[in-house]
Amino acid sequence: MARACLMGTAMKHEEEPGPFGPFYRRWRAPLGRMLARYFKTPADIEDATQEVFVRMLVADKRLPADEERPYLHQVVRSVAAFAQRKAPQ
Repeated sequence: MARACLMGTAMKHEEEPGPFGPFYRRWRAPLGRMLARYFKTPADIEDATQEVFVRMLVADKRLPADEERPYLHQVVRSVAAFAQRKAPQ
């Protein structure tokens, strides 16, 4: 339930002007490429991309443009590590 609400929030931000909409549009495709290094299927890449955006929304971080990429790389590594830990061995 909580995830659905957060995802609804992410969709709302995508559609409405605001601080998260431009960030989402700017980083959507690059995040997919970053995550493709860690995930094999398009569905897993999409799930991980949404997880990164959810974490950014929950953290409510406002970063200067020059700090976005390094911070997102760290979040991507965190999401990938979490997925690897929870994956069946």
